[in-house]
Amino acid sequence: MKKFTQIKEELENKKFYKTKAEVTLQVEAASEGEAGYLFDSILGGIAEQVDHNVINIEEVEKSLFEEYRAINVERETDVDTSTIDDYIRAHMKDKSVSQLFDELKRKEYSPIEIGNRLAIFFDQREF
Repeated sequence: MKKFTQIKEELENKKFYKTKAEVTLQVEAASEGEAGYLFDSILGGIAEQVDHNVINIEEVEKSLFEEYRAINVERETDVDTSTIDDYIRAHMKDKSVSQLFDELKRKEYSPIEIGNRLAIFFDQREF
């Protein structure tokens, strides 16, 4: 009975937290509208988020975009993206960005890595 009481107390004492974060995303898109759609899809794909609001969309120079991508590639060097890419390719027609994000996250890939790979694939889709 003592173990049950201890477990019950631990569950009752569990705390919950929230955070507000500022995130800068960059995608390659044909128009501001397409970019907004992509940003919304990426942010909407984060399972734990309660709400998001795209505040500003602005065009950036190609050189800055490529510099950002280069930084992300350096971060990805220890991750085998081919597995993520294969999964996205196999399921992108029948699943939403949010579903893909959640499923890949359950496979214990980094949320940042998943978002980066989804952005690349959904950049290539026709809108």
